[in-house]
This record gives sequence, structure tokens and C-alpha cells, in this order.
Amino acid sequence: MPNGAAAERENRNALTVSWPSSAVGAPLLAVDFFNQINMLYGTITEFCTPQECKVMSAGPKYEYHWSDGVQFKKPVRVSAPEYIDYLMTWVSNLLDDEAVFPSRIGAYPRFGDWAAGRAAG
Repeated sequence: MPNGAAAERENRNALTVSWPSSAVGAPLLAVDFFNQINMLYGTITEFCTPQECKVMSAGPKYEYHWSDGVQFKKPVRVSAPEYIDYLMTWVSNLLDDEAVFPSRIGAYPRFGDWAAGRAAG
């Protein structure tokens, strides 16, 4: 059993997430993850209505307000179902954007460039 610096390196390596060796794998993972989340949310929609879930939150101390920088330039308070609908639509549009996730053979995704631009702007 390693100790000291060797143990620390081993622990860090154990937490590393590996992406597929092909750049094509990332969009496939993104689409699959989106579909899984969409199915999961579909199972709870009857319980989380705008009347029952008046705001998107993580408990009583944290609220999530929606802003996409286009239609909603400033964050707005919306119900949890509205927030999820806006979020899923936004992600779906992003996945369909050829500039971010091209579908042409030989074209590589530019999500990193898109994300860097969003963070800077």
C-alpha cells in the first residue's frame, strides 16, 4: 500500500474521468447523457408541477434563476418545470448546432471553443 506522495497521486488518478480516445466520442456521450436526463425528468413531471415546484431550487437556501444570454439576458425566477424546459431546449439547440457539434465525417466538435467564448463573454 503506497503512502505519502505516491498515495496522493494514486487517489488523484482514481478520480480521473477518461474521455473516449476519438474526438467523435464526446458528442455521442453528450447526446446520450441528454437523452438519459430527459427520460429521468419525464418520470417526475407529474409530481413537479408549476404549482408544486414554484421555483428551481436546491433546498431552501439556493434558488436557480434562468438566463440564456439571448432571450433572457438577466436571470429570472421561473418554476422548476419551466427551468427544466428552458434548460432542455437550450441543450437540445446546442447539440443540434453544427458549429459546436458537427455531424460531417472528419469534422471535429468545437465545444471547447464555444465554452471558452461563453466564459469570456
